[in-house]
Amino acid sequence: MARIADSKHAASALSARDIANAVAKHKSIFFRVKASDGALIDYSAATNGALKLIPGAKGMQALREDYDAMLDAGLLPWGAPSFDEPMRQCLQLENQAKASLA
Repeated sequence: MARIADSKHAASALSARDIANAVAKHKSIFFRVKASDGALIDYSAATNGALKLIPGAKGMQALREDYDAMLDAGLLPWGAPSFDEPMRQCLQLENQAKASLA
């Protein structure tokens, strides 16, 4: 997501509503996942203004620890950005997606 947010394709990806709706429908059938509260994730809500790419504090800490562990283990390429950079890009994409619906 961070790479899309930082590319020239972000605007066209965000405006492709038909593709977003098709992906949401597909995911709701084949990739039913529960949120941390146990409720099924409503993918169609994400296409209608409720997109959430950045987790809450607990999820953010878990992601940060995982990212740092991958950096330490050499699983990410040399020169990979700090955790905060892709999170900033994802937040930017989340905000752009919501603004595109306004």
